[in-house]
Amino acid sequence: MLFNPLNTKYYIYKLSFKFIELIAFLLPALPDLLLIRLIILTMYFVAHILGLPTQYMHMKNTLLEPSTTEQKTSEETNI
Repeated sequence: MLFNPLNTKYYIYKLSFKFIELIAFLLPALPDLLLIRLIILTMYFVAHILGLPTQYMHMKNTLLEPSTTEQKTSEETNI
């Protein structure tokens, strides 16, 4: 069985990443002042130049991938 409902650490990480992505998506739309929106978008631009999305995806894959490989190896050993 690939799906393991008892692996709470995996689901906590997955929900945390989804929450971070939701906040990052909605943050530029929240402020009323144009200046604050431009500051947020400038911070996003600088973060992209510095490679933050690549580091984020690497961290996300590193934290979430071992959980699925542990499930696969435990299933393979149980067969």
